[in-house]
Amino acid sequence: MVVALFAGACGTSARRGTLPPPRTTTTAATKKEILGSSVDGVQLAPVSSSQRNQCQAIANQTRTPVPCPGLIPKPGPASTTATNCANAGDFLCPIPQIEASGAPPTLTYFVWNQYAFQVPAGYAGVPGEKAADGGPLGHLVIYSAKNLNVARDPQSAPQTVPAYCAPVHEPTPLRVHGSAAVMYECTESGNAASIELDQGHELLVWRQSGVTCEVSLHGHSHTNQDLALAIARATTMVSPAGR
Repeated sequence: MVVALFAGACGTSARRGTLPPPRTTTTAATKKEILGSSVDGVQLAPVSSSQRNQCQAIANQTRTPVPCPGLIPKPGPASTTATNCANAGDFLCPIPQIEASGAPPTLTYFVWNQYAFQVPAGYAGVPGEKAADGGPLGHLVIYSAKNLNVARDPQSAPQTVPAYCAPVHEPTPLRVHGSAAVMYECTESGNAASIELDQGHELLVWRQSGVTCEVSLHGHSHTNQDLALAIARATTMVSPAGR
């Protein structure tokens, strides 16, 4: 389970009201923006060699392939790093947290947790919270496991998708690396049956190399749906060394 890492991860003092109209499709224009390292005004940046090495280390540790991103939202300015990254887990810290998670001593989950990336004015992020520069606060989570389960009670039936998430209508089926993918929109209120990992998020789920992979962004918007798809399609499955 990933409860320990994400309990309260998206705590907010506000709750959303009505949802925006359902997204209808991922357009050719969106795909063109992805190639230009930007999605709806959110700049994307390549991950560093150090971050790729961390993906490899977690694949080795969990003995499971992991969906290492190739592009991520551009982290916040370096000027915010020293102050806001002094305490691990500070949601104003723009440095991605990359780690293995699970129930000790067995760590089976790959988790990429990133806050405070650069976003344009009007971006729908974590409601009721602000980034260090006073703008909207973005939050990205990438996570995966062979037997991914977000059920709050480990004795209950496994859930790969939280009970508070509903599928988004897509007239054209989504695919990631040749695998079928499903976009979900998750309520802010959550549900007692599932951990609060994806509350208020747009969530993209697919299965690849025997692993359930998920990309999740806080804030209900077409932009976050497009971002989730762009980030997912830029991932590479990193296998454990020697496999």
